[in-house]
Amino acid sequence: MTAECSTAPTRQWPFYMIYILYFGAWGIFVPYFNFFLVEQGYAKGIVSWVFTVYPLMTIFSPPIWGYLVDRYFDRRRTISFIALAAACAFCLFFLLPKAGWLFAIMALFAFFCTAFTPMADAMTLRNAGEGYGSIRGMGTLAFMTLAFFGGVFQDYLPAIYILLAIPLGLVLLSGFVLTVPDDGGSDRAPERVRTIVVLKEMGRLGLWPFLIFGMCQWIGLTPHQYLFSVYLKDLLIRQGYENPGTIIGISFVFGTGTEILLFLASNWVLKRFSVKSLLFWVIAGSLIRWTVMALALDALLVLLVQTLHCFTFAAFYLIGTRLVAAKAPKPMRNSFQTLWISAVFGVGGVIGGLLTGLFAELWAIENIFWLADAFVFLGIFPLSYYLSRNTITNELLLSKL
Repeated sequence: MTAECSTAPTRQWPFYMIYILYFGAWGIFVPYFNFFLVEQGYAKGIVSWVFTVYPLMTIFSPPIWGYLVDRYFDRRRTISFIALAAACAFCLFFLLPKAGWLFAIMALFAFFCTAFTPMADAMTLRNAGEGYGSIRGMGTLAFMTLAFFGGVFQDYLPAIYILLAIPLGLVLLSGFVLTVPDDGGSDRAPERVRTIVVLKEMGRLGLWPFLIFGMCQWIGLTPHQYLFSVYLKDLLIRQGYENPGTIIGISFVFGTGTEILLFLASNWVLKRFSVKSLLFWVIAGSLIRWTVMALALDALLVLLVQTLHCFTFAAFYLIGTRLVAAKAPKPMRNSFQTLWISAVFGVGGVIGGLLTGLFAELWAIENIFWLADAFVFLGIFPLSYYLSRNTITNELLLSKL
């Protein structure tokens, strides 16, 4: 049984706004929260481990919220609540707590924030149809814009002032999401949908090898996700560049710019290129990107390979999200999306974060990207197993979307 999307015309601009607000806030969090922690005197290993709490909560939180929405709650009001609660939780970081409290605050922040993406994706795929790619692309554009200007300001201001944009964006999102047209109530399960039932259904549909491939891919991305800004700043200083914050902002423009292009052209790409060829470039692009970053020969070359982000993340995320949506039985849409997020970005993020934090204390920071290469290579095996038993057609990924 495949997931369906509403065929009635739907106003799409509200969906654009919620993605712009959320990913705009994320465009500040991802590049500059680690600078904030470093400015407070925390070691790079501690910074990575604090970030690891976020994917750890991704394992538990999205399935809880997904079940509650599938069974009891209105999806829009739930997203509104978690956005407001996440904004309040993030403000606790400004109290400059000791290391132990950092982990607790990150857990509280992540408990709410990690549920946004799977529920927003399920709502958008349900109501906005083929517009999902361009809507997600505009969210990435907001990420890129805030990341760039955050880098410019980072050359002149302490990171704590830049981070104020995060709770502001989440508060605006909390109010704005209530204007989104959502007919998700028709997806509500007639009876309790237990997590174990969803796991068994995923197994019956043969999705687990693909999810393991996704975990490996995300483990490879975690050194970049948690420590890229610190890595690039160190490299720029060693090579005598001035205004490293601005250049870091530009690096995110390079990466997210190509991500935007892929999302905006996602329907054309999925009609023009086979899924197997796209997955090949996901793996090849990842191996090239992490190898160049591990060698750390020149900062400009590192900037250049950030353009491969369209393959290393965007294509991988697009295929995975649409595959899960296409395979999910109607009463389990939210649960399937939240378990996809929990397995790949939760389990994968925890493993990658722990390893990144450990080796950041033992190795030169650039050597961590050899570890990223290793996990990308390992992901080839479960992906090959999945493709040998299942066919991912372009029509499947575009069906009902």
